[in-house]
Amino acid sequence: MSVPGKIVSQFFRDLAKRQKEEGEARDQMYQEVGRAIITLSEVEQALAEIFVVLSAPRSEKESAKIFYKARDIPAKIDLCCAVH
Repeated sequence: MSVPGKIVSQFFRDLAKRQKEEGEARDQMYQEVGRAIITLSEVEQALAEIFVVLSAPRSEKESAKIFYKARDIPAKIDLCCAVH
């Protein structure tokens, strides 16, 4: 094989290796993002349960409506703190 042919061949081997590594890194990132979303969902559910208990004697349905109107986790934490 000629020198230019070897260079091109090496280029494509390196490219394939880099694409594989990037794909593995991307897969790992998506897994971590998925875990983070699940954890945030669990936190939100726990906050909802806390809010329902703290806002008694209001009904669970009414408390949930109020809680889920808040747009983000900090606002939901503030709701729980305000009720207590």
